[in-house]
Amino acid sequence: MHIEEALCKMNNRVIKAKDLSRGLYFSKYKGYLYCKEEECTAKLNFVDGNNRVKFFRTNPSTNHKIGCPSEVNHDENAGETKKKSYENRLNINNKHMNDTLERAFKKFISGSASNGGVFNKKPKYINSIKIKGDNVGGNPELFNDGLDIIGRGPNISTRFFSNLEKNDEGQIRCVIGYVNSMQLMQRHGYINLTPKGQNSVKVHFAEYFVVNNESEFNNMKIIDEYINLMNSIKEPIICCCIGRIKYVKIGINILIDRYQGFALNGMGFRRILAYMNEYKERGELT
Repeated sequence: MHIEEALCKMNNRVIKAKDLSRGLYFSKYKGYLYCKEEECTAKLNFVDGNNRVKFFRTNPSTNHKIGCPSEVNHDENAGETKKKSYENRLNINNKHMNDTLERAFKKFISGSASNGGVFNKKPKYINSIKIKGDNVGGNPELFNDGLDIIGRGPNISTRFFSNLEKNDEGQIRCVIGYVNSMQLMQRHGYINLTPKGQNSVKVHFAEYFVVNNESEFNNMKIIDEYINLMNSIKEPIICCCIGRIKYVKIGINILIDRYQGFALNGMGFRRILAYMNEYKERGELT
């Protein structure tokens, strides 16, 4: 059923679908839109159709109250299939994300060392390993697009950045690569795993990230300082990140949804900030 209006729980305002765009929805309203009928708790998703028709649709994880004008009446078998498809998508919680990044980094380091030198070579296994979770039957999800679960979460396949393939498009992957540089703009930024240009691979901090991690994004300049410091002393920087793979005109973007979604040389966002603070206190960086 097409629904024209939704209640935004952030400010208790009614939002019209015709007034939204995809960018505005993902940056501001995603996860906050509900059925506007009194006492109805059904979540709604925004749809911008190919025929330019904009509307809201009931999130398959929730139901409208009995008697709600927007109550979904569907074929039982079709509804069950849709529900199972949704339930197969499992949100990655922060602990599972942190554990995954830590194990991926340690395996990468040990594999590189066994190949003749730490950081020198890509381990041969890296394209096939999976960081195991408790719910091996589900698919990993970010951006709160799946179901919350108890436990570490689903398996996450790991790729070395240069071996991402077209069938990784749209999938959640743990990606490992060497940092080349960083770019920061007002409302988004990149960690470049390759030099800028054609066939580039970048960790992308898009607007969704900025809106939901505003204070961390405002401190990304310290991450940039760390990258510049390591480059200045010719220390390699290994980036491990978990994001959705997106092919763009000039290469591949890895979209991450939170500041816990990446680590540099085994250090997460907070640890890098602490490292740089200690470095400055010693007077080694101004």
